[in-house]
Amino acid sequence: MLGYDPTVKRCCDESGKPFYVFEIVQDEAKHYFYAIRVLSEYCAARISGHGTRVFVVWRCSSFNDTEPFGDEAVLKDFWLEEQAPPKWMIQAHIFSCLEELKKLMSYPEWLSSITNHEELLSLITTGDFKKYFMTILQYGEVWLGNACDHVPQQSIPLPIKTHSLALLSITNDPEASWVQAPPERAFFGRKHCQLVCKEVCQTFAEIMHLNVAVTTLLHGLTALQLLYLARYVHCDVSVRNILCYAEKQGKLSDLEYAKPFGLSDELRKDAKAVCHTTRFVP
Repeated sequence: MLGYDPTVKRCCDESGKPFYVFEIVQDEAKHYFYAIRVLSEYCAARISGHGTRVFVVWRCSSFNDTEPFGDEAVLKDFWLEEQAPPKWMIQAHIFSCLEELKKLMSYPEWLSSITNHEELLSLITTGDFKKYFMTILQYGEVWLGNACDHVPQQSIPLPIKTHSLALLSITNDPEASWVQAPPERAFFGRKHCQLVCKEVCQTFAEIMHLNVAVTTLLHGLTALQLLYLARYVHCDVSVRNILCYAEKQGKLSDLEYAKPFGLSDELRKDAKAVCHTTRFVP
C-alpha cells in the first residue's frame, strides 16, 4: 500500500537496501522522515480497522536529500473514521482543560475525593502532566491533490445464508446450522492521517522487568486520573496503549476513542457508545 501513496517514496541506500521516506504537511510546511524500521503493523491489513503502521524514523531534508539527522522518533500512519476528531486535536483539548484548572480560585468538591489530588494539582501547576502522554512533533492528514486521501462509506453484500458455528456445535448437523445473514455490512468512511511523536516506547506487553512494569502501571494510572480531571474517559485502555519510555516513564497513548463526560446531554449520549479493542474485552 505504501507504494501507491505519493507522500511516501521508496529509496535505496548506497548498498542497495530499500527504505521509505514520508512527507508530512503541517500548516503548509513540509516535513520529511526517513523510516529506519517497522515498530508495529498489528492488524494493518484488516479492512475494518485503522490500517495502522508504526515506524521508527529520523528526520531528513527532502525526498532527494535523505541524509538523516536528529534523534529517533515514531511515525504512525493510520486511517481514522471520517467524522472523528484526530488524536492531536483530542490531546490538545485535554491539555487545554487541564491548563484551565490553573485559573480556578477554588476547586470543585469532587476533586478532594481523589486520594492523591494534591500531587495531580502539582503536576498541572508545573506543566509536568504532559510527560504522562506522548509528545507530538508533527501531524497531518494526507492530501492527494486538492482532496484528503479517504475511503468513502460503503456497504459490502454478504451471503444470504451462512453457517452458525454455535448451532453447529449443538446440533452437529450442517444443514440445521444455516442461518439468515444480514444483507450487507457497512464500513464507515476513513481519512488517512499521520502522526510523529518524540518518544520511541515499549508497550506494556513488551516489558521484561517487574519494577519497570509496576512503575509504568502507576504512571498509567496517573494519566487516567489526569484525564478524569480534564473530564475525559479513555475508552480503550489496553496493554498496547500503556507505554514505557526509557524504562522509567509510563505514558498513556491512543486517545482517538477518548470521550468527554458530564458536559452536555449530547456528549453524555455519545460517551455511551461502545468503544474498545475487542480482543481485550472478556
